[in-house]
Amino acid sequence: MKIESDFRLVRRLVASVGVAIFLSCYWGNVFAHTLGLLDPATRRDAEELAGLTEAFGDAAPETKGVYDSLKLWDTKNKLSACFLDGDKSLKKFFVKTANEWLDGTSITVDFGDPPNFGVCTGTSEEDIRISFKQEGSWSFIGTDSLLPDAVKTASLNIQTDGAAFSSLNKAWLEETILHEVGHALGLEHEHQSPEAHCDDEFAWDVAIPKIEKEWGWSEDEILFNFKQMVASPRLRTTPYDRKSIMHYALPAWMFKKGRKSRCFISQPTRISHTDRETIQAAYPADSQLQSESIKRSVARIATDIGDQKWDTDQWKVIGNDVGEILARSGRKMSLSVPISPQDQPGLKTGSPERSCNSGESAAVGTPKFSCAIAEDGSKMVIDVFGVR
Repeated sequence: MKIESDFRLVRRLVASVGVAIFLSCYWGNVFAHTLGLLDPATRRDAEELAGLTEAFGDAAPETKGVYDSLKLWDTKNKLSACFLDGDKSLKKFFVKTANEWLDGTSITVDFGDPPNFGVCTGTSEEDIRISFKQEGSWSFIGTDSLLPDAVKTASLNIQTDGAAFSSLNKAWLEETILHEVGHALGLEHEHQSPEAHCDDEFAWDVAIPKIEKEWGWSEDEILFNFKQMVASPRLRTTPYDRKSIMHYALPAWMFKKGRKSRCFISQPTRISHTDRETIQAAYPADSQLQSESIKRSVARIATDIGDQKWDTDQWKVIGNDVGEILARSGRKMSLSVPISPQDQPGLKTGSPERSCNSGESAAVGTPKFSCAIAEDGSKMVIDVFGVR
């Protein structure tokens, strides 16, 4: 039976970098677990969440949710992609399947010319770098593909174990490619949706001891990670979509009602209608609409997250992080994030050290950006220069 592996299942199920879990999902929702392995994309998520937890405490998951919603590619730039390995037939199938996401959007991806398509080299700076030889099927979320560590190797992997293309299960291959390319374009798992309320469906009295025994997690890690899985702001604001290709099939034993749980599903195999609406909203024909959506997401930092009583250093962390994320794909824009000084007891107004820009990001193609807190503490201004 062909294993469908997706390390991205443990996005937000990792409380620290020290927790390493490989989850492989079989047809029929039977899970295999191998401790001690963490793919690059999930490791990045763990590190980002750990850093935000240190800076923002309980507000870290919500802050990360906003960050993730900003990791869209700039619609004004064509994406480039290359292959690290794979035969001609496998590459052709990947390109044909991946392009299903692009219908009705303003985004385009240059995979190079067939039959060999683009081939990654040691100095490749393509936006998306595809492999079929690493363990698991996974992808970095959107522009995380351009992080310094990510550019050294694959940013998206489909595990085929070196099997000949003719022997691969094409239905499995197609849905796995669709799922991982969705991540590469900036989409997250649908079972993490705030509208899903899957954490209310979990049979904690069964799940906790089973996960403790089989996965090696503590009860605190289980409660923290599974409850936070659906608690963050994210790109999609539509109703919960059980048919989404971005939904992962979780095992029946995790739910109070087993197979009757609203969060228990058979593995989706196609891009759903809501998936299509989401990707078209993320990459609209009018690029200005994307910019306006991003500005609204950033504004949520000042209105929706935590108690907002952050000090100067915390605001600087946010400004620098947001600037780096938006700069990765060569985006050009100016943002003004409102701050209420009277509600910020730790904010140093009138301070000469108001810059929140730590310097030029090390990500490939990322320009410098500027970030500063207004002298009166009324706002934070982020300017991204837009040089790709």
